[in-house]
Amino acid sequence: MGGHFLSESDSGLTVMMDSGDSIEITLRTIPGFDYQWIMLTDGSDLELENAGPIYGVPEHDDFKSGKAYYRWRFRAVEPGNTTFDGIFALGGCDIGDSKRFTLTVEVTGDS
Repeated sequence: MGGHFLSESDSGLTVMMDSGDSIEITLRTIPGFDYQWIMLTDGSDLELENAGPIYGVPEHDDFKSGKAYYRWRFRAVEPGNTTFDGIFALGGCDIGDSKRFTLTVEVTGDS
C-alpha cells in the first residue's frame, strides 16, 4: 500500500493508485480569512478517511503566523476514476475568479 501527499503545486495532475492506497491533499489558507477550500468530487472509487476536511495550523506556529491548511485524506476502495475540483471560495461561494485545485485519480486495482 502506498501513499500520495499532494499540495497546491500538484493541481492539474493525474495520479495512478492501487486499491488500498491513500491520498492526502493539503491546501494552504490564511487563518481568520473568510475564504475556505471546498473540495467537490465526482466518482466513487475513493473513500474519505476523515469526517470532512481537517483545518489546522502547523505545529510551532500560531494563529498570527498567517499559516493554516485544509487537509483531506482518501483511501482507494475499488478501480475507477475520481475527479477533484477544489474551489478557494469566499464565504462558501464560488465568485468566478476563485483559486482552483483540480486533480484526477485513477484507481487501477489491487496492489
